[in-house]
Amino acid sequence: MITLVIGGIRSGKSRFACQIAKEKNKQVVYIATCVPLDDETVERVEKHRASRPKEWLVIEEPVDVAKVLLTISEDSVILIECLTLWVSNLLLEEKGYEDVSRRVGELVAVLSGINNDVIVVSNEVGLGGISPNKLARVFTDIMGETSQLIGSVAEEVYTVTAGIPIRIK
Repeated sequence: MITLVIGGIRSGKSRFACQIAKEKNKQVVYIATCVPLDDETVERVEKHRASRPKEWLVIEEPVDVAKVLLTISEDSVILIECLTLWVSNLLLEEKGYEDVSRRVGELVAVLSGINNDVIVVSNEVGLGGISPNKLARVFTDIMGETSQLIGSVAEEVYTVTAGIPIRIK
């Protein structure tokens, strides 16, 4: 089963996704996509690490998430955090809308074909205005499409606002 947990920055989505993973009572494989580029991000990553159970297996993979998914045993719960950073990493690495869209399609295909419970965390980026910056507009477009694609294959979708999860699918 695929579950998408989407919300704004600091909305409580990570905490809620971790709660879902714990409730599955299986080994959790946590795929971390963040590449810390400054001291503040390093601190945020450390806080996330400290909040996770020590028995969880953590795989740090900023780009090849679909490939990693294929290596995980079927009796594990997979938590991917976060889709937004993954798309950002791809966009900065691939530098093209078509390349990133292809990679998103690969991820959706893998998610649709595996038998694990998968929880995907993502930021909602479509509630703000349109940026005057071209890269920001491309990122927002790709994230919006990515969220729609993951949402379409997910059995459950939650939005989290002010720490309150709301099931929308």
